[in-house]
Amino acid sequence: MAEAEFLSLIQLIQHPEKYHDKPVKVVGVARVKFEAKAVYVSRDDLDNAVTKNAIWLTIELIDANLALNGKYVLAEGKFNKDKKGHGSLYSGSLTDLTRLEEWKS
Repeated sequence: MAEAEFLSLIQLIQHPEKYHDKPVKVVGVARVKFEAKAVYVSRDDLDNAVTKNAIWLTIELIDANLALNGKYVLAEGKFNKDKKGHGSLYSGSLTDLTRLEEWKS
């Protein structure tokens, strides 16, 4: 995979066609629960389930991922503008993840 471009979730959501099928890195607040695996722009968006301000994560519900719930994370993978996650509620998805870890500023 090519080098992932590091950008904001806002950029990604505003210009999905520009990043479709390309490797990207983003930082946001993780929701990792059954039928709710996503990275949100902000904690307020997470708390209020503003799913259009989030992208779906294609990840397994394993302990390491569950531990990231509610934390800021760095997520890296291939962006897909057409896969909108559970219920088609999200603004695209990250597939083929190569990184998902707690964000340390």
